[in-house]
Parts: sequence; C-alpha cells; structure tokens
Amino acid sequence: ASDDVYVVEARLRDGQSWDSILGALSAVPGLEAESLAAPGALLGLGVRDVTVSQCGACSLGGLPAPLWVSLADHQAVGPGFFDMSDVDLVDGRSFQPTDRAGAPLVAIVNEYLAHTAFEAGEPIGKQIQVGGDVQTWYTVVGVVADRQGQALGLDGLTRPTVYLSALQRSPSRARVLLRGDADAARSGYAIVVNAALEVEAPVTLQTYMASSQRARTWSARVALAASLLVLLFAAHGIYVVALQTTRRRARALAVRRAVGAASWRIVVLVIRERLVVAAWGLAGFTFFGTLALAFIRTALGLPAPGWGRWALLVSGLVAVALTASVRAALEAITIEPARLLE
Repeated sequence: ASDDVYVVEARLRDGQSWDSILGALSAVPGLEAESLAAPGALLGLGVRDVTVSQCGACSLGGLPAPLWVSLADHQAVGPGFFDMSDVDLVDGRSFQPTDRAGAPLVAIVNEYLAHTAFEAGEPIGKQIQVGGDVQTWYTVVGVVADRQGQALGLDGLTRPTVYLSALQRSPSRARVLLRGDADAARSGYAIVVNAALEVEAPVTLQTYMASSQRARTWSARVALAASLLVLLFAAHGIYVVALQTTRRRARALAVRRAVGAASWRIVVLVIRERLVVAAWGLAGFTFFGTLALAFIRTALGLPAPGWGRWALLVSGLVAVALTASVRAALEAITIEPARLLE
C-alpha cells in the first residue's frame, strides 16, 4: 500500500550527514515522506537525563522556582516523525526541515512534561536545557501527546519526554523511516546503503514493532505461566491445610455433637474459623502479591492486573478454603460420636 512505512537501521559514514541523506531520499519517486528516529525512539525509549526548564511563576515548597529541574527521556527525531509514528501534535508545531544545524535550537515536549515543568502547562516559547550542557538552551516549539513505552523493562507509566531535532543533534545511528510503496522503499534503501554503514534490510513499521515486542511478549507469557503455577500450588495448599486442620478437630467436633450441638452449628463454627484464617492469609497474599507485581512491573514492564482480576483471584482462593472446610465439617458430622470417642 502507498501508505506503508518502512524502517531501515543504519549508522552514518564519516563525512556523511542525515540532512544530505534525507535530501537524496526526498527526490525518490514514490516516496511520500521520510524521517529519522534515534535508536529507541520508535519504542518510546530515550536517554534519561536531567532537564532544566524555564517554568515561570512556579514554586517548590513555598519558594519561587523559576527554573524547574526534572528527569526526562531525550529522543532525537526528524521532521515528519510524529506523523509517521501516529503521535498527535497537541500544540505548537512539529519539526521542520529548516530545524537543522546552524538554525535556532528547538525542542518539543510531551504533555506530561508540559504540565509538570512549566507554569499552567504552557511551554511554547519557553527555554529548556537538556542534559549536562548548561550553556545550551532549546526553545520549546510544540507539545505532543503522551505515549507508553513499548519495550521490556518499562513500568508502563507515562514518562516526561523531550524531543530534539535529529538534524540539529545528529545521532550516529538512527532508524530511517520511509513512507511509500515497496519499489520506492527499495530505491530509498539503495540510497541509504551508499551513504551509510551497517545498513539493515528494510522492514515495515508493523514488523519492526512486532519484532521489538517479542522479548516482552515472551516475558509476559513466562510470567503468566509462572503465576498460574504458583496460584495452582497456593490453591492446593489452601485446600489441604483447611481440610487437614478441620479433620484434626474431628474429636472436638464429635464431642459437640455428643452434647447435642446441631449439625448446622458445627458447619457454621468450622466456616467461621476458616474465614478468620482466610482473612489473615488473604492479607498476606495481598501484601506480598503487591510487592511481587511491583517488581514484575518495574523489571519487565508488564501491566499489573486490575481490581477485577484481583477480586477474582481472592474470591477463588476463598472458595477453595470454604470448600475444603465444608467438606471436612460434613465428614465430621457424619461420624458417630460414640465410635470416634472410644
């Protein structure tokens, strides 16, 4: 299709520039657009470093804070990147071909950083400093929508992000994006091969994203399988413990029956005791389960289950405990007290 986006990974040769490569690509018939993305930018990854912004009339702890210091992901992308990667421009403008070396330095921030590092969430026209370069300031010219990172290890939370023009802050390695038909992509690939080093064969953006997600997908499957296995062992343990604990009280329950306790009272007594034990067990399950999920979410970047799944897990374990307790209680009330107390 004419709107296919292809990704070509490449590293610059000495003496070459992305500006000249993009200029050559723009002349290829059939290519509707071309752009750049620093390594990781397509997946929402970037170099995490200190950012200093001209916040305005901001305050911190009651004290004026005209300069706001925060941590943000820094990504270098080319003109047309947001359109080709389906990231919505919320305010201001996107990068232009004129945002190149020698032109005034510009930057684009995501909504999260705009609302946390600038007064009233209005960063357009204000200055921002990136990394440890305290002498260089960039003017914010646009705001784009937040997006979730799609790589293994991300916690799924929205991260503050600063986008810089790849024509001004040129990365040595980048992903060249080509929008057009397959023939145009092959022609563009030939241009990149002649101008750059270590060029990978072009793949569609969908294929590239799917390939990059493979590790995360397998990690999610392994985590799910391990979770189900642990849950199975937990359910088995709860059932056995509940059953054996109640069976050990069979003599005491038989005494109650011998002195005239009704069967339903014995069942209620057993279930009530098991509910107390189950409540303590579920409290521990919730506490340690939350810690485990926090670790998995941080280490693997996998989404945590919602409250609905938590409720389903808890209700399932409660049902297992009650089933075992009721079974043991029914066994107790079917035993003749005289025979058990001999």
